[in-house]
Amino acid sequence: GWPSNMSTVVSFPVPSIAAGPSDPQAIVTACEDAELSGGGGGAGSEPRFVELAEMAALLYLSEYTHARHLWRRHETAATSASASSNPELHQFQLLWTAAQPMATHDHAAAYVALDTCIASAAQPVTTYASEIRKKFQDSVLTKTIEGGYAKISKEACRTMLGYTADQEGEMTTMLIQDRGWTEKGEYLITSEEEEKEEEVGEDADETVAATAIGAHGDRIRKLADMVGFMERSKLNL
Repeated sequence: GWPSNMSTVVSFPVPSIAAGPSDPQAIVTACEDAELSGGGGGAGSEPRFVELAEMAALLYLSEYTHARHLWRRHETAATSASASSNPELHQFQLLWTAAQPMATHDHAAAYVALDTCIASAAQPVTTYASEIRKKFQDSVLTKTIEGGYAKISKEACRTMLGYTADQEGEMTTMLIQDRGWTEKGEYLITSEEEEKEEEVGEDADETVAATAIGAHGDRIRKLADMVGFMERSKLNL
């Protein structure tokens, strides 16, 4: 049987990565314990999808290096001739195809692979992939785009967020209403600061330049001071 502390945390098959009753990190821990105790895939007559749940939880947590190690531990079995007839191994391999582009930030390929998992209608990988897709999309939106872009084209934005050309209008409306972005032709403005700079720029380019420099002035000055100190130190040697 399962260790008492594990059975109270996670039961297999895990019904959901995002919706509980266990949080993703607890799922990873329980799956690792199951692997170590020999209770992973292939144990018993009923599929437990232990490795699949572990892969899904790791992708949900963006733990791509750990996901790669998990795949390597089971790659031989997952790529064997009989894997396609084994639901646990087949779904594990299917989700791995999404892990690779997610890890390399190939957004378009990641969404295609996740959508393939969802379209398979096989459970529980369909549920897991849907949850991972939303989490991946949210992470790209908040960390990659809003964290790194003041302005982005609609085409690039929908590629990074997994929307089709037909869904561009829906995406634009969502970003304006839910995230406070603004629309300017074929571009989306992600910050009020960028929008203000563009408005000022229509009347005074020099003011825009000064504003842009000011936003990074402190950092540039610190770097300049550091370089100057290093150069002085070399001269004193």
